[in-house]
Amino acid sequence: MSASRNRAIAGNGTTRVLPVFRESRNLVPNRMIGYVRVSKTSQTVEQQVDALRVLGAVAVYADEGISGSVRDRAGLDAALDELQPGDALVVVALDRLGRDLSDLVRVVDGLRERGAHLRSLRESIDTTTAAGRMLFGIFGALSEYERAMIQERTMERLAAKKRRGERVGRKPKLTPSQVALAQRELDGGASSTLVARNLRCGRSTLYRALIRAAI
Repeated sequence: MSASRNRAIAGNGTTRVLPVFRESRNLVPNRMIGYVRVSKTSQTVEQQVDALRVLGAVAVYADEGISGSVRDRAGLDAALDELQPGDALVVVALDRLGRDLSDLVRVVDGLRERGAHLRSLRESIDTTTAAGRMLFGIFGALSEYERAMIQERTMERLAAKKRRGERVGRKPKLTPSQVALAQRELDGGASSTLVARNLRCGRSTLYRALIRAAI
């Protein structure tokens, strides 16, 4: 089963990912949508697909030859897009969703926001149960902790740059020499529109640069 079988070209010319399996009658509430992944092109997804079909998955999406460390996975995105509130994403193991905790937290947090559930066979996780719902709380706390840590590390880097006298924030679009040239041209009677066009920037960018240079 090749990765090309997972895709079809939609009428508007965009690429749409199709499931490797779909039950003929799948318009039921609280469905199970499966996701499978293999990292090597020499591997196949049949065994994982069969396990999820036995469990009752009405559709199974796949990513073949893609490492779990890759953030953009078309098959996973398609599976998540199909989920409705009350549905469950089903995998044979959590490592099919991602190789690191950060990526796993992101996916699980997204499921919770959609009102969907998660089932993993290997770890016996089922967030439709009371015990399984604790997982959402744990991952929610981990997600909040990760955001706080990212913010803290960002503030520390900015503080270190300030101590070293480095610029904090975006690199200016115009160099000091360009700003000086713009000022001379404006003083000579050139319009701001012409000056901005010559510098290949917008007038608002030009005005901000002139104000910063004047302060």
